[in-house]
Amino acid sequence: MGALRTLLITFTAAVAAAATAVAGAAGASTSADAAASKRCTRLAAKLVKLTRHAPSGLPRGANASFSPICFDFTGDGRRDVAFAILSGGTAGATHWAVFRGVRTSSSRLSRRYRKVAERFSGSKTRLVRSGRLLGVDNPIYKRDDANCCPTGGTSRVLYRVGRSGVVKVDSLRLAP
Repeated sequence: MGALRTLLITFTAAVAAAATAVAGAAGASTSADAAASKRCTRLAAKLVKLTRHAPSGLPRGANASFSPICFDFTGDGRRDVAFAILSGGTAGATHWAVFRGVRTSSSRLSRRYRKVAERFSGSKTRLVRSGRLLGVDNPIYKRDDANCCPTGGTSRVLYRVGRSGVVKVDSLRLAP
């Protein structure tokens, strides 16, 4: 059973990494944008290990983060990082986390970034940026929907990211 779980986590992480790379490449207008997207994905892959909800038993090199966003959400001139955390199963990403950049001379990742939020949000979580706000999207399941196929649209909750946490600003229901 452990080998099957490892295989499933590896497959899910590979699919997520490919989707992130495709989404990043599709939105990248220059090679500099593509390089920044790749750096953001690598950074999120390292930071996810500092969360409580990263799946255990990931093979070396597997990435448990999904849809990373590197942006100065706090407005302090330093890069902040937000990403969804893959569950390792069919639910996809179920949690999300935000780390803010900290000014320091340390080379240790845990000193250069401070976790300001780590939350559960349900299955198939996806993050989006809306101006300076962080949007957390989750599918809405109707009564008879299978796990694979929600038909009720999307719920989006918008958060303002601060130095010490996140504050819910608004929530929207997006049509299917």
